[in-house]
Amino acid sequence: MSEYDDEFIDELAEFMLDFDVWRDGRGLSDITKEHGPEVVEAALRRMSSIPDSRRYRLWLRSIGPNKQKTIAAIQLLTGLSTSEVSELVDKTPVAIKEGLSRQEAVQLIGILEDHEAGQFAWGR
Repeated sequence: MSEYDDEFIDELAEFMLDFDVWRDGRGLSDITKEHGPEVVEAALRRMSSIPDSRRYRLWLRSIGPNKQKTIAAIQLLTGLSTSEVSELVDKTPVAIKEGLSRQEAVQLIGILEDHEAGQFAWGR
């Protein structure tokens, strides 16, 4: 990572913030392949300090090992009925919550993935 200076990390963080790379993760993996995981991690850390008033969606990318656990977690998060959540889960990848700040989306992803409810991402 020594070949990348702070200015490059700042520019990459701004790019990653403006570019919707989070929905399916392909954009992030492309950036990681090009610049390496250490650079991406540094840019992600830098992103957290950039003010952002935009609103984001929370996406379910894949169902966890236990579909019922995924449904229960999303139901608690959204307040939807079991049948409504089941329909959403069957459409994976799907947006499950909208109007979140970046910080809220990232926090919810951490909680959901810690509970093995599936793989989640945030995006616009």
